Amino acid sequence: MAAFALLSAVIESVLVVPVAVRNFRVEIVPGGVLVYRGAMFRSVDHIPGSKITLVRRQSGPLLQHLGVAKCVLFTPAREVSLLPLSDMDVERLMQLGADDV
Repeated sequence: MAAFALLSAVIESVLVVPVAVRNFRVEIVPGGVLVYRGAMFRSVDHIPGSKITLVRRQSGPLLQHLGVAKCVLFTPAREVSLLPLSDMDVERLMQLGADDV
């Protein structure tokens, strides 16, 4: 059973995660944020800037060393976790959320 779990983790980290990372993109537009996801089944989410209530930055020593941070956008309906973004992009998202308050 442990061997199956280890094999599953290796397959996911070698095959699935790189494809997911390559097919994920965040675009900050004047009206809000566009989030592009998916390799086979593609989707585009539009999050209006006026609906963003909170932008949370999460970073640890490794992410800080790399100059990136994980970003979570909160809206009244849901929260959207974004892959590590550059510090400049996170600042732009935080400003977008602050402008519409």
